[in-house]
Amino acid sequence: KKVMHTVHVSFLPTARAVRIIQCINAMTTTWLTIFWSQWQYYSIHHQDKMIMKTVLAVMMSAGVFPLLSVFSMKCVADSGMEAKALRAIIGALGLLVGISWEK
Repeated sequence: KKVMHTVHVSFLPTARAVRIIQCINAMTTTWLTIFWSQWQYYSIHHQDKMIMKTVLAVMMSAGVFPLLSVFSMKCVADSGMEAKALRAIIGALGLLVGISWEK
């Protein structure tokens, strides 16, 4: 005797789907920031591409944007519901600095 069980399988639970969307948004924002900054720098200075990429990597790494924002958000992200969102933003900023050096 065969018994068919109805199993409701969700391949992407809600929390996982939200995390995937956050990662996609972080990656998209990172690449857009990299390309936008290269475009702005090159339109103003017209230097060699290697010099431009090195200067932009240093500016992204040591600039006010990653340092101040990561340290201030780390203090705020210790507890509460906003902690998960702020950790995602911190991860995106780390990705931005990493890709700026890799590119």
